[in-house]
Amino acid sequence: AVLLGGVDGPVAPGSRVPAFTFPEQAAAVLGRSFAYARWRADEATEPDDVVRPVDPKAAHVIITAALNAAPDVTVGSPADAPPEDGSDEPGDIHVDVSTQRRLLATYGIEMARAIESTPSTAVADALDIGFPIAVKAVRRRAGRSARAGVALDLGSDADVVEALAVMRDSLGDDADDLVVQAMTSPGVDVRIRCDHDDRLGAIVTVGLGGAQADAIDDRSSRLAPVSPATATTMLRETRLSAALATADLDSSSLVDAVVLAAQLASDHPAIAELDLNPVIVSDAGAVVTDALIRLTRHITDDAPLRRLE
Repeated sequence: AVLLGGVDGPVAPGSRVPAFTFPEQAAAVLGRSFAYARWRADEATEPDDVVRPVDPKAAHVIITAALNAAPDVTVGSPADAPPEDGSDEPGDIHVDVSTQRRLLATYGIEMARAIESTPSTAVADALDIGFPIAVKAVRRRAGRSARAGVALDLGSDADVVEALAVMRDSLGDDADDLVVQAMTSPGVDVRIRCDHDDRLGAIVTVGLGGAQADAIDDRSSRLAPVSPATATTMLRETRLSAALATADLDSSSLVDAVVLAAQLASDHPAIAELDLNPVIVSDAGAVVTDALIRLTRHITDDAPLRRLE
């Protein structure tokens, strides 16, 4: 009810009808009510019988060990060189590939097996992993070719040697640091990124992935942690829903990956940045093939504003 020229209600003594002095106030409340109802329908937490393999204690042990093992400067594998935008804080570290895989596994996030390698050990590492494999230069160029620093579907020792020669010719010394990784099934490239805000806590973003993810700028963000319903809504807000439907792929494995990544970042404020790109979604599930995980010692005392119980 709008009581023009009067005070803010009630309409009658004891009435539960909301009363306002101006129509604008009433319209704003109706708008908020509609938005809340839409959120309840799309994103409110629903009963979830799925038990996800989450082990916060194991993750904490890995994070603590990585922080204690590194000096108070930005260090890590060559694959995780500090960004040029100066976003790292003194004392931050970028964890290596093996640590990335172990940490993600504590929250049930699958990452393709990978080994940090060099030209002299790449063949042996490929044999250890088992063909077919991919060889990636740590400091690579945009694109998916050996000349860009990414050689895919290598099926033999000879293929590895040939790919390394092409990389050396194209990249020079940048081909010295490599990652040898098991191939995954082809599918849709997705990017799941979590950043830590000092006041809000973790923020999770999902969208189309790959080398051009920033240029495409297809993304949806929420405060972490998120429910499966919210993760599903995030996919619908991007081109991912259409891409998965076109490829006739089930989105459930990706929804799980978004939920688990958001929970990992939310549970552990020491994770300043968690960037999984690409996560390849296929009939085999959602598999991380490249990751950047940045840890920080500089954790604020203030807890995030919300928790998902």
